[in-house]
Amino acid sequence: MDRKPADGWTAGPAMICQQHEFANRQTPCAGSGSSHGCRTDKSPTVACPWTQRMTPEYAEILRLFEAKHAACRVDTAARTPATLLAVRVAHKELRAAQAAMRGAFAAQRGWEYSEHAFTLDQLRRGSTQRRRGDDYAFLRPPMDHVERFRLAKGLWRPAAVLSHEYGPFESGKATALAKEYGLTATLLPNSWYWPGRAIAVLYMGRSSLCL
Repeated sequence: MDRKPADGWTAGPAMICQQHEFANRQTPCAGSGSSHGCRTDKSPTVACPWTQRMTPEYAEILRLFEAKHAACRVDTAARTPATLLAVRVAHKELRAAQAAMRGAFAAQRGWEYSEHAFTLDQLRRGSTQRRRGDDYAFLRPPMDHVERFRLAKGLWRPAAVLSHEYGPFESGKATALAKEYGLTATLLPNSWYWPGRAIAVLYMGRSSLCL
């Protein structure tokens, strides 16, 4: 069911970040996976453009992510106080690096990270209040590992939901979800949750589009 604001506002179409558009590129991926949407129907001849967006900050997060999982994979029987400490340290460092990226991302847009959930209907309206008839959906597939943002000024209205998802953006699942709720879905250059494996999709409502 399509959801549109009562005042007749209509959300724009789902978008791909214009600086990092790759949905229609013809170069295949040189990597082994295609979770970020690279085409693999031809023999790879060039490096995947995705890796060109692996900045030092994202590369460090990926290193920490892999270090954390390596520490967690130690057999339970073989764990020692030192290995348990390594898990805690790796987890703490990873979360700190991700939080720094998230904070910089929000600050550039005049947003603040919100630990308080809001529904997708609230996001569409940019409303801090729920209404009768809202479906109380805080997230829907393909959303995963979501982070919510509100406007830093004024009434602290919902501004966006950043979802670190799996599967290619070209599948249309994110854009279909955005259309259902009257939102826009924008593919970002990379995911700081799991760089190179997850994709980052930004869902925005009226309050963020009108800034």
